[in-house]
Amino acid sequence: MKKGEVWKYGETIQGDKRYSKSMLDNNHLHMTPLFDGTKTEILIQEKIMLYWYFFEHGQLPPGNKRFQ
Repeated sequence: MKKGEVWKYGETIQGDKRYSKSMLDNNHLHMTPLFDGTKTEILIQEKIMLYWYFFEHGQLPPGNKRFQ
């Protein structure tokens, strides 16, 4: 991966506690919140972002195994 590329789209209720700082640092990753809303709104937005990524790149981001 190159700097600035998406590794994964997902949702969490844990916020910054979802991934440890060492895990992010060791993998050269940065977690950036992109959307806030109800659970349903967040899941819809996640699906939109996954499909948009797939249509642009022909595959899912490396951290996403399947469409949620």
